[in-house]
Amino acid sequence: MLQRLCTFTQTLFGVELVEQTTVDTWHADVRVFELREYEQPIGHLFIDPYRRVEGGETGAASGLRSHRMTAEGRPQRPIAVLRSKLPRPTEAQPCLLDHLQLRVLLHEFGHCLQHLLTVAPYRAISGMDQWSHDAAEFFGQVLEQFCFTSPFLVWLSGHFQTGEPLGDDMANKMRRWVHTQTSHETASVLLTGLVDFELHRTYGDGRTPHEVFTQANAEVGYLQWPDGARPINRFEQPMGSYGAKLYSYPWSGVLARQAFERFERDGLFNPETGKAFRDAFITEGDTGTLLRSLALFRGDGKRCAELPAGHEHRHM
Repeated sequence: MLQRLCTFTQTLFGVELVEQTTVDTWHADVRVFELREYEQPIGHLFIDPYRRVEGGETGAASGLRSHRMTAEGRPQRPIAVLRSKLPRPTEAQPCLLDHLQLRVLLHEFGHCLQHLLTVAPYRAISGMDQWSHDAAEFFGQVLEQFCFTSPFLVWLSGHFQTGEPLGDDMANKMRRWVHTQTSHETASVLLTGLVDFELHRTYGDGRTPHEVFTQANAEVGYLQWPDGARPINRFEQPMGSYGAKLYSYPWSGVLARQAFERFERDGLFNPETGKAFRDAFITEGDTGTLLRSLALFRGDGKRCAELPAGHEHRHM
């Protein structure tokens, strides 16, 4: 899988991931890659692939150091970390990914590439944590879109015993299946948004947060929670520092699908499209609006579409 990701990155974005085996790491599982362009190093990626404790998030990306120009005029190369939390391989079977795990891996890998490919001279606009939240999530969701195409699934796949790729018919069936199994995700988005709005709109009306949740859940009408359950207590995003940023996930997904239309039009592995995408969204860091960059990349002047029903949503 990692070899395929390296090939994908080099083909689409013109940069090479070269493994470094002499770098000290915090665990023996961690692998280190040097990102090179025109045979010159431009950043480093640490990949911590396997889950060491049960539970927790399915994957995450973080920046250890952002690109910037020092006072002496020298570039400081960025460093990113990808923690994918995949099941550890055994003697009988390697680490095999289901479709959701593949999407998570591509999503977080996208965050890392966004961090590493920026050449903005100032740290305040160059790291993955410096982008506006919709723009930060956008790139990861664009890479997720590849997972919903049959040609990419066939190209990426390989039977762990024979090496045979996934057949076209099976890839098409998988793609149709993941596009139809979205009711839970859609209901989760609606419920979270409705609870968030109701808590703010009706503050002080005498209802407890649990009562607000129960009434909103009845209105959405999808899942019935058992008596005694308090799911409102785990609504971290609307209750914590995320605030309204929770809406950036579905919104950036809309824009990601619009951007991906050009990849489908030009060819999934077209290096010219990859370069145009990199130039429009990544190279200069957070210096422009996402909508302006999208219009530049698409080149068709179309307005953004509305949020469609049944969109995929993973983070809620």
